[in-house]
Amino acid sequence: MVSLVDGTATGAQGAQTSWQGYVLCQNQGLRVAMTIPEWVHHLSAWTESHPGLGGWVGAVGALLAIIVTWIIARRETNRAKRQARDIRLAEVDLITKIITEFEAQIQHYKKLGPDAPEAAGYDSAHMNDPEWHSMRDLAFLPVTHWPTLKTYAEFKRYWFACINFTKMAGTTNVNKAELYDQWEKAHHDSHRALMNSLRSVQRRR
Repeated sequence: MVSLVDGTATGAQGAQTSWQGYVLCQNQGLRVAMTIPEWVHHLSAWTESHPGLGGWVGAVGALLAIIVTWIIARRETNRAKRQARDIRLAEVDLITKIITEFEAQIQHYKKLGPDAPEAAGYDSAHMNDPEWHSMRDLAFLPVTHWPTLKTYAEFKRYWFACINFTKMAGTTNVNKAELYDQWEKAHHDSHRALMNSLRSVQRRR
């Protein structure tokens, strides 16, 4: 058995001898101390005494170096992918929260009905609410900053439907009821499509 020791060597009687960089070789109970250069010299002589062994050792060492490098690179790539995925999911969670809070105001508008005085001018009355500011921020978010192109497109449809729907209660058109129902349906359909799109991204966790 060969072991590298740095510090002290213990003899057969238990006495300690100070030395630096010795190699202890044990064979059938015999312990022989060699310096590291001596050990390297003996190892080199042994490999040279076996033709072709040195080449094989070099080839194996090169192969191991390639494998280790590949493993390290793969772990770094996986770590970067996990970080990117976590960032994307955090953004989707925030977008979902903003839309959910804004949708609560739209539901309140629907409960008022098209003929309620409070419903007329609802968008103007709430345009400075944090929920509306957050939605406008999303409306100006570039397409490249959205998790998917589908979520971007569905949000645009939803936001457009909400803007028009909240104006219907205050309109004086003769076909007010028809327009109100039309945009109410557009809001409902676009909201469902948007939430389904966001949930599809969240399911990729």
